[in-house]
Order: sequence, then C-alpha cells, then structure tokens
Amino acid sequence: MVESHIPFPHFNAVFVSLVEFVGGGCLALGLLTPVCALMLLCVMVVAIATNRIQSIQSHGVLPWLDDFLYLPEVLYVIILVWLIFSGPGRYSIDGWFLSTSRREKPE
Repeated sequence: MVESHIPFPHFNAVFVSLVEFVGGGCLALGLLTPVCALMLLCVMVVAIATNRIQSIQSHGVLPWLDDFLYLPEVLYVIILVWLIFSGPGRYSIDGWFLSTSRREKPE
C-alpha cells in the first residue's frame, strides 16, 4: 500500500482486511448482501485502479482490454454488481427475514 501511494497505509491495511473478512463472511451467509457487496466492490475498484492496471503490459487497445478483462478483480466486480442488483436469494439469512416478515403481515 505504501508503494501504491494509498494514504494511511497501516490503517487502510487493517480496514481493507476487515472489510474483506466480514463482508465475505456476510456474503457467504447472505446477510446484508447489497451493503457488503457494495463495500467489497469499492475495495476491488481501488485495487484495480492502484495496482492492477499498471501490471498490464499489452500494447494496443484490444490486447489491453483482453488482459484487463482477465484480471480476477474485474470478475469480482462483475459478480458483486450482479449481487447488488439481484439480491441475496431465497436460501440466505436476508431471504429468510424477508419471507418471515411477509408471512407475519396482516392483510
């Protein structure tokens, strides 16, 4: 993080590790899926912008785009955007809360 010129590298190392651990765990359980996916999306965008784009050594637009789309972080971004818009799903803690709250409402 120091080489990438990210401000407050020690604080950000702890913060990013915590976001990845807690956010990944919550995503695995389906708890607060859109919020956790958005936080992880921000971490991935910063990782792409600070480190991964400089690692692409291709010349030309199409080879560069090809190498960019093969970065694992880009795949994570696509999956996280999909989770933000699709929601947690039926077999998740969020889905369970939504189904119980719909059943308890009087009509």
